Amino acid sequence: GTLAIEAPEGFRDRLLLAYPTLPRDRKPWAMREISLLIEGSERARSHPQAAISAYAAASVLTEGLRRAGRDLGRSELKASLESMYRFDTGLTPLITFTPNRRIGARGANVVAVGDEPVGERTLLEAAEWVEVD
Repeated sequence: GTLAIEAPEGFRDRLLLAYPTLPRDRKPWAMREISLLIEGSERARSHPQAAISAYAAASVLTEGLRRAGRDLGRSELKASLESMYRFDTGLTPLITFTPNRRIGARGANVVAVGDEPVGERTLLEAAEWVEVD
């Protein structure tokens, strides 16, 4: 983020940044939950995006296991994950899986770095979700 803001003028209006998640994706309930989990871990606190990714992955797995039920097996877990539609991890864009879609969020938040000097917060607020076909 910050390095892109300081990019040479020749890159202005040509530089596109893609972010998998943005601060606006983060719901207060999920932030409270993750802060409790990383409270005692200096490593997790120093790498918040990795902690957010791990938390989101664990949320998807937990939901898949819950949906699979007591007779859990590989095929039941696979079927429950493949039926996941717009699942809210609280920290990422909504997650959807199908039998033919093995990537939960197909897209990115894209923002162009323009001529006007902006801070990282302004840059992230201007990001727009672009779905990959």
